[in-house]
Amino acid sequence: MRRQNIHLRTCPGVLLNEAQVKGMLLRADSNGDGILSWQELKEGFKSLGAKVPRFRASMAFNIADENGDGCIDEKELEKVVKYASGLGYTISLCVDFEIRMCLMRGETKGITVFPT
Repeated sequence: MRRQNIHLRTCPGVLLNEAQVKGMLLRADSNGDGILSWQELKEGFKSLGAKVPRFRASMAFNIADENGDGCIDEKELEKVVKYASGLGYTISLCVDFEIRMCLMRGETKGITVFPT
């Protein structure tokens, strides 16, 4: 069997604004207390598409955790959002389109849909 090379095409993306970044980070609040632990913040950066979410979470804590309690509260979250927004996270328009096309064709293997 011959090996095939797969080339990813360049796809335009839309820059996330601060409200969208904040929403993505808050989705990682697994216990719903409005306060982000280091693990939750790491998951938030992972959902934003960070290549090294552990590093991003550590940097965010260094910048924002003013009281040193190991958690990011609502006030501190604003600093995290500004930091994360400055990193230029985007949503890919092509991925959205490709997933919609797969679903329309009934090709759902490997696709997980989460309710909003």
